[in-house]
Amino acid sequence: MEQRYFMLNINFQTPIVMNKPGFKIPDDITEPKAKVQYEHDHFKEKLHMNGAGKPFIPALAIHVTLKNSVRLAVTKPPKGFKSWIKFVADCLLVIDDAVIECNEKQIVPWHSYVGQQGRIGRRVMIETVRPMILLPASAGAKLLVIDDRLTTEFLDELIDIAGRITAFMSARPLHHGKAIVSLQPISKDALD
Repeated sequence: MEQRYFMLNINFQTPIVMNKPGFKIPDDITEPKAKVQYEHDHFKEKLHMNGAGKPFIPALAIHVTLKNSVRLAVTKPPKGFKSWIKFVADCLLVIDDAVIECNEKQIVPWHSYVGQQGRIGRRVMIETVRPMILLPASAGAKLLVIDDRLTTEFLDELIDIAGRITAFMSARPLHHGKAIVSLQPISKDALD
């Protein structure tokens, strides 16, 4: 099997919302309004940032988006397989994080309400603040395909579904993170 390399080009059509795990409000802040204010003041801590101070989409998040897109593909899997999921999970590797091309002014706080389980039988809505990256924004990541059965035609269908329907990062049900996505074959030398 021949290894093939691609550049995944992501051109966002809707703003991107992030919510990096690990953000914690100090225990001494207990009032709901004070918690929201703390989140607002520290919202950029919820961004995935690289060493150069640029926001990025983690390679794992891209891979999860691609795996979640498999169920919507219409192209039939190879003979003897019921689904493409095993191929995408094991034979389609996202090599690097996708650095988002944007400027500092495009990163703004986004206030929303999320459900939190309160007392038994009641659902409580709480206000939260997340970083939103406004348009225009784009990103790119390198992919490695290690199975010839993952055809270019199927990959094109998969990334189209990932951009148009599944979307990237947080707040996807609210239509954030939608993108026009394309694949460009690259040589192994282009990885550096």
